[in-house]
Amino acid sequence: MRPGRADPLTCFSSRIVAVAALLAVVPVVALGARPSDQLFPSSTTAYVSVGDWPELRESWNKTQLSELMTDPVMEPFADDLRRQLDERFSVTEKRLGLSMDELKDLPTGEVSLGYIYGGRGEPSLVMLADVTDNIDAAEKMMADVRKKLEERGATRSTRDANGVEIVLYELPPDEETGERGTAAYALHDAVLAVADSGDTLASVLARFKGEHKDTLSTVKPYTAIMASCKEAAGDLVPHIRWFVDPFALVDAVQVASPPEEQQQAAAMIATLKKTGFTAIQGAGGFINAYSDGFELLHRTKVYAPGPYESSMKMLSFPDGGKLEPQVWVPIDVATYSSFHIDILNAFDNFGPLFDNLFGEGEEDEGLWEDVKQSLIEDPYGPQVDLREEIFVHMGTRVTIISDYELPITPTSQRRLIAIEAKNEPSLLAGVKKSLEVDETVEIRKFRDHTIWEMVEPEATEAPIEIQIEGLETDFGSSLEVDEMDEGVALPNAAVCVAYGNLFIASHPEIIEKILAKADDDARLLSDTVDYQQVLEQRDRVDGTGGFGIVFARLDEEFRANYELMRTGQMPQSETGLGTVLNDMLGSNEPGAVPRESEFDASKLPEYQAVRRYMGPSGAYMKNDQDGWFIVGYLLTRQGDSPAVLTAEGTTQPEASEAPVE
Repeated sequence: MRPGRADPLTCFSSRIVAVAALLAVVPVVALGARPSDQLFPSSTTAYVSVGDWPELRESWNKTQLSELMTDPVMEPFADDLRRQLDERFSVTEKRLGLSMDELKDLPTGEVSLGYIYGGRGEPSLVMLADVTDNIDAAEKMMADVRKKLEERGATRSTRDANGVEIVLYELPPDEETGERGTAAYALHDAVLAVADSGDTLASVLARFKGEHKDTLSTVKPYTAIMASCKEAAGDLVPHIRWFVDPFALVDAVQVASPPEEQQQAAAMIATLKKTGFTAIQGAGGFINAYSDGFELLHRTKVYAPGPYESSMKMLSFPDGGKLEPQVWVPIDVATYSSFHIDILNAFDNFGPLFDNLFGEGEEDEGLWEDVKQSLIEDPYGPQVDLREEIFVHMGTRVTIISDYELPITPTSQRRLIAIEAKNEPSLLAGVKKSLEVDETVEIRKFRDHTIWEMVEPEATEAPIEIQIEGLETDFGSSLEVDEMDEGVALPNAAVCVAYGNLFIASHPEIIEKILAKADDDARLLSDTVDYQQVLEQRDRVDGTGGFGIVFARLDEEFRANYELMRTGQMPQSETGLGTVLNDMLGSNEPGAVPRESEFDASKLPEYQAVRRYMGPSGAYMKNDQDGWFIVGYLLTRQGDSPAVLTAEGTTQPEASEAPVE
């Protein structure tokens, strides 16, 4: 990376935001004379295509999410967000001479976007837009672009690409980063083509004549994914198609990263390649808005043909029926998901991944075996055989639920994982043995059940440092546990074995909640009206069988994140989304200063004005002959009441409102 270069994520976002915004605000048709997947090369690492632009915009405008964004209560926030986006991504207009407002009104047919990287140089972004009914406007826009960029000191030139004129603008160095850039334009066969590389744009335009066999449409993972989605969708034409080659995309983004991040990313990619995960060759699918009775509908395929090697063998998902909610699942959960995975098989194949993540090379092969053996033999440890005393007693079903506590705080969201027990008494004995010697674990009693709670260790006068010889993390730094006042990773985590499951939770209170539910409340989540609606639609889109299901109440799932964004507390959030954002943006590092919110969301309305637009959603997952297939959908919310009606006619009241702390 050249000195002064901007953060790679910011650069990547600024390069695609204008064209990607088009895809966000709006059937496969030909772009110009040829489908766009025949115009992009086989080195396309990421691809998105919107077919009939007016049709998608019309369909999107019928959804409740679109109604939410046009509700007058959202207007102050929408205006302010638009202003913030314009300020944040003004670099796009500086580089391309285009604004989002100018772009969004141009396309009259297909719009496609490709991120291309051939393994040398830097990756390139290309947008193709069918402007058949808007050619005059496209020509005027190109004239406006010339005026804007030349006023900013850009040097204009042209080049011929097989009879097509490409207009190139060499941009002056950026005032903040010193980075130079290129903007390339062409208007050919009623298609507006925009790129940040003249060479890449020329190679795409050359395919308009159909003389190249090296196209995305010939890539096996892409064709397999599109064929599977087409078979499942039947006559329903998708509004959006998408595809990513995960390893190639990571390589492309890595090129724009700082050297230290390149090294770390390269080490992770090398680990995944060495342990068999390159079997995952692609992911993609179809997306529809307001179609076939759904607000949103997606069909997604992960292309991962076998046979699997090394730790890739961990990903074995046996089929297991409808996976209806267990008796202990509260009926007021925000999300419920359940799936089958061969846990013992995953444990048995974890070694190569562990060795490569934490070892220093071939000399550390077998490190995982050493760790397991030390847990058995260490006189100061639990002396537990993980496989024979714990994992062998687990079944294949895993269930995950989430809810939240009021008032909303950064720690309000609660999550619980339940792993089926084949032999509950033996599993309980193994868990007890592994935890009872841990000084950071306290026993908590609830009725007749034992809960082991992780607690913050007492502060010591001097920092304690523990090093495990030969065990490396962060791809080179020793695994050290120092500054004990930083506490355990999950200071409130809790574990319990009961009702045929091993429960692992973010908060002990959610374990107490599910234990009380199983003891006292016979009502089932499957009896609620919204769950039955989701189940009915799952059956309608061929959701029988498979290995996993998901049920979510979007209004409950999103509430904690919404309130934290509105009150500016997202950087301190321990919600799933908050954790991901903080990891990406660096504020989860030990000692890191909490980041500032990326956007000011203080003008968001109260949540009760928003939730009425959010319906229930569902998904199911099944094994395919060469990977996995997922169908997900969002349903229309029926009525404004947040109450959940059960099949027996009883009403589950909404949790009492409380202010946000």
